[in-house]
Amino acid sequence: MIDGDKTMSFPENENNGSELYKLFRMDFLENKKTYLYELLVAWGICILLGSFMGIAGRGGGMGELIAFYIAIHYISNVYSSLSFSNMKHKSGRIATLMLPVSCKEKYIMKWIMAVPVMFAVGIIGYYLGDASRMIAAWLADSRSCPSYFHVPNPFYSTDSEVELLIFIAFTSYFFSQALYLLGSILWPKLSFIKTFAVLYVLQMIIGIIFLVCVKFIYKFMIIKISSDILVPNLLICLGVIQIILTFVIYWFTYIRFRRSEVVYRLF
Repeated sequence: MIDGDKTMSFPENENNGSELYKLFRMDFLENKKTYLYELLVAWGICILLGSFMGIAGRGGGMGELIAFYIAIHYISNVYSSLSFSNMKHKSGRIATLMLPVSCKEKYIMKWIMAVPVMFAVGIIGYYLGDASRMIAAWLADSRSCPSYFHVPNPFYSTDSEVELLIFIAFTSYFFSQALYLLGSILWPKLSFIKTFAVLYVLQMIIGIIFLVCVKFIYKFMIIKISSDILVPNLLICLGVIQIILTFVIYWFTYIRFRRSEVVYRLF
């Protein structure tokens, strides 16, 4: 077994920050065309989505935010599922494991590219798409209402219920992305399809359990609590649980990557 922490680490006096920078630089130089294509595809999808909405005279509100959220959500999940695609074949696994950088630094680089960088790409993609929506609507003369030509804020709302939904949307985004990142190292081949299938089944099971629990609470609770109080509290608990599980999955992904061998094993 080739353990990255034992065989790839530098002496203690090395500058780990400098080595991480060199790793980023090397990865960018080797994959800059791939990154450029992926960036163009991600932003191209957002621009096309915004253009279609502008031509149809739609968007400018919650419906637009939901549409862009779904698009960016799947774009980030697809990219996360490709994070460890170089581990699909034996040659790629050897090259990755033998790279003279600590396993922790290799994982940090993958995590930064999959999480913060893709989040920034998604936010920029949203604003590019929203700009294309307004430009397309102006060119097609599909909307004359001045209130249509504004950018909905995806981070803030004066409505407390909408604010709660925004909170759940962001926690769900990172939680789902973390699961696809884990799937990328568990099964590098066809990672997105395999992870999607597993999560689809799990969501059905969890959804049924959740509905049963809510029904049980309403039926057997001695002190009746109105849905206006119960539902927001349940959503807040769900968001907090997702935040905790997201960091747990990040850690488990690192442990799984650290234990990777030249010969592929699921666990």
